[in-house]
Amino acid sequence: MFVTHGAFQAPQGSTSVNCTIASDANPRVPPASVDIRGNVYRIACAAEPGAGSVTVVSTYHLTMRFPSGAFKEIQYDDGSNWRPLPTIPAPGGQPYASVNAPGFGEYAATAPTGAAGESILTVIGRYLEFWGILAFVIVFGAIALIQELRRRHQAPEQPRKQG
Repeated sequence: MFVTHGAFQAPQGSTSVNCTIASDANPRVPPASVDIRGNVYRIACAAEPGAGSVTVVSTYHLTMRFPSGAFKEIQYDDGSNWRPLPTIPAPGGQPYASVNAPGFGEYAATAPTGAAGESILTVIGRYLEFWGILAFVIVFGAIALIQELRRRHQAPEQPRKQG
């Protein structure tokens, strides 16, 4: 969550704003055409001292990480209904996306209902580079070790007799 100066308005006499972001274990049901991907997060802010009500004067920037697989957009539930927000995928794609958050409430990464999840090829592709480099290091490390052991165990050369 990134907030610019003046994005929130607190009551007269407040000196700061305290915001919380917490996972909601029992969010409202999303629209029938949407599946929630990962956790739903509730964002709330209160003025300090006194826990007074805070209003959003201008949008704030919210970035979410979502599970790999199908993803379409971040949706916002203001307490009355879920609605999709214009979502900006991170450069390079998954697993981050951002929105200009319009208020306090719940936010969730979503995908169309029934969208395909991860395939075995997606999972393999995610780890292929790591395992390839690890195999490379092991194979060439073993070759270097074998060569060193051979070098140490070779019989020393016999000096030639001159005669």
